[in-house]
Amino acid sequence: MTVNNRVLPLGILEKYKNKELKVPFTPGEYHLANYLNKKLPQEWVIHTKPELRNRWGTNIFPQTPDIVIASKKHGIMIIEIKDWRIDLSKYKTGEKLNRRGKKIWGVYIEDDQNKKSININPVNKAYGYKLRMKEGISEIHKEIFNDRRKEILIKSGLYFHNVESTDKAKKFVGFPKYFSSDKCEVFGRDMLDDKVNIEKFIPLINNKAKIHSNSDWLSKFKNWISPPLHVAEGQNLISERDLSEKQKRYIISRPGVIQKLSGVAGSGKTRVIAVRAVHLLSLKKKVLVVCFNITLKNYLQEEINRVFPGYDKNYLEIRYFHEFCKIYRDGRNIEYPEGSSFEERDEKDKEEIIKDKQNNKEASINYDAILIDEGQDFKESWFRLLRTFLKENGEILIVFDDKQNIYGVKKFKISGIGAGRWGILNQGYRLLNEHIEKVNKFSKQFLPDFKSDEENPEIELNKQISLPFDPEPFSKWENVENIIESREKVCEYLNYLDKEKKLDFSDTAILVPDHDEGIQLKEHILKKFSNSNLKISDIFSKNLDTQRDAKKLFSVSDKDRKLKMSTIDSFKGWERRNIIILTPSKPSVNFDFRMYTSLTRAREKIIVINRSEKYRKFKEDFNS
Repeated sequence: MTVNNRVLPLGILEKYKNKELKVPFTPGEYHLANYLNKKLPQEWVIHTKPELRNRWGTNIFPQTPDIVIASKKHGIMIIEIKDWRIDLSKYKTGEKLNRRGKKIWGVYIEDDQNKKSININPVNKAYGYKLRMKEGISEIHKEIFNDRRKEILIKSGLYFHNVESTDKAKKFVGFPKYFSSDKCEVFGRDMLDDKVNIEKFIPLINNKAKIHSNSDWLSKFKNWISPPLHVAEGQNLISERDLSEKQKRYIISRPGVIQKLSGVAGSGKTRVIAVRAVHLLSLKKKVLVVCFNITLKNYLQEEINRVFPGYDKNYLEIRYFHEFCKIYRDGRNIEYPEGSSFEERDEKDKEEIIKDKQNNKEASINYDAILIDEGQDFKESWFRLLRTFLKENGEILIVFDDKQNIYGVKKFKISGIGAGRWGILNQGYRLLNEHIEKVNKFSKQFLPDFKSDEENPEIELNKQISLPFDPEPFSKWENVENIIESREKVCEYLNYLDKEKKLDFSDTAILVPDHDEGIQLKEHILKKFSNSNLKISDIFSKNLDTQRDAKKLFSVSDKDRKLKMSTIDSFKGWERRNIIILTPSKPSVNFDFRMYTSLTRAREKIIVINRSEKYRKFKEDFNS
């Protein structure tokens, strides 16, 4: 099979023809990609279905642009492709007044009940990709587009595959009265005729304002867009450039120094650990990355793989804490102590391991660096234990968020902290601003001890630009009377996200207070949706061994296309586009922390189904 070397990912067109793609192209996507491959000058690179990532390594929006083309000399064009049959009666267009009383051109699709959807004019979407592309590649933008006159070197385009006339396509979306080619190039299928010069809809080809740069910016640009979902082996890679200036301070090796980094929910603490781990590995240092939750270990593994998939596994260990202890205990034939309670036995165990390690310093591996995630979950004895595994002049980074102290671990002072103030990350990148405000309200009301704690500030609002197609914020708090009603509400909202919002079930995670409730709710959901293709990925089992195995395998990857279900505890560190949270009727002492943690897991939509009297009045603040 001959593979063209400029259509990325390599061999994508051939895989489409051979029906090997996990998610096939639409006819319009394939037609245009194939046409560009044949007609574009050879210097142009063609990216199909790339994911645009911001500087923190997360996807900029749920959707991905269909095609992005780039030339080192001429610039970048992002093309949105529509296979719409605009002659069908369901498509409606026309003028309307927006909230400010300004006339805009709307494009609507009517459903079977003749209810109009929101304005879905694809010009806004195509132009928005351009705006966010400029934001996402700010580093490159400064380098090659420092002259404002060169703003024209990033273009957006909109192609209607089933519209034969370009004039008809332009009229459909509101050209020229409401939009111009400066905002977006619009063309129909007639522009792809062999008799038509490709420059007519890709003016960048003959643009006189060419890029003058000595650097290979195109190679850098390729790293800003990740491989598409078509190909299973594709990965979103993360690098140092994806971090903020504050985050970058903590990715550099600091031999002999213990650092403590406090960060609000969604501030990228785990990402800092991942990048730092890879930086240490590049120096051939032995690294231990450790957390408390079994499921969080999976997330750490995924993050580090995204930074550097080919890291040397001989130099890196990723463990949850009790797994690390068990490995040492088994290697040294140390029996787990007896005692009246788990807490008592656990403390004895840690003291025995510390004593044994101190008396046998070379009995196991010693590490150049130990990186601790979710440090608020660690007891003082645990930290002392880990320090005994540190080489002379070794380094430690511990990241934490005391507002996510769901296990009620007593705070302790860490000796040996490096000079200067402890690091604080107060900018949250996961949550939308609307949700940040709600989370902060919850913190003020139910976590009052942290009001004036300088290590635990409120989450700062995002300062990113707002676009017409940004993720639609949605939040809803429902008070219910009993567990039966809560289950029905869950199914009601799953149906809402599926039918009204057209979202895949895999976009959603349901968080429950405990395993028993999770088992019962799962059974109820499967029965309720028995006629659909709903599948669930979860951690629930009445058998502890099976439960532990499920946790080890649990991931929120989109690849399995399954609805995710978990306890709040096991989901800590993870995130999802949509989160449905269930509260117990009688919350435990530390459930305020669990509630706060669960509220911070959502990237777009938060739904709370509450049956606790304690939180009943918060509905007004949450829904306001």
